[in-house]
Amino acid sequence: MNRVAAPLTLLALLAWLAAGTALAADDPDAAFEFDDFPLENLLQYPTWFKKSFLDLREDLEDAKAENKQGIIVYFGQRRCAYCKMLMEVNFKLTDIVTYTRRHFDVIPIDIWSPEEMTDPAGNEMSQRQFAVRMGTNFTPSLLFYDTEGRLA
Repeated sequence: MNRVAAPLTLLALLAWLAAGTALAADDPDAAFEFDDFPLENLLQYPTWFKKSFLDLREDLEDAKAENKQGIIVYFGQRRCAYCKMLMEVNFKLTDIVTYTRRHFDVIPIDIWSPEEMTDPAGNEMSQRQFAVRMGTNFTPSLLFYDTEGRLA
């Protein structure tokens, strides 16, 4: 497993476990009733996600100017049930949201989008090409970059 895939796999597993734990707290059988079929309605990002022009170099500069530790690039799909769970469970927890917003800007990337973007090194490509290059073949996935543009 490469250097990027191991943390992503762990993060996906933690998100899945957290979702199941939150559901099981109300109903012990709820964790087994998770519907992972594609969503009928498009997923909406939290309002605190950064409104980016998809130039990650500029996003890193903004984070640095705000004394943040860097950016989090969120890779998702607008009809992804697991992404919805991340938004509705993990990103609704006050401690996670407070910590994340204080230390990072979150930039959403749609793994299927043909929309152009610029990576931290200045390379231009589609969001889809970036997702493939970064090996984010499971959604949701999060990559952390420090203010120097290094993958953490």
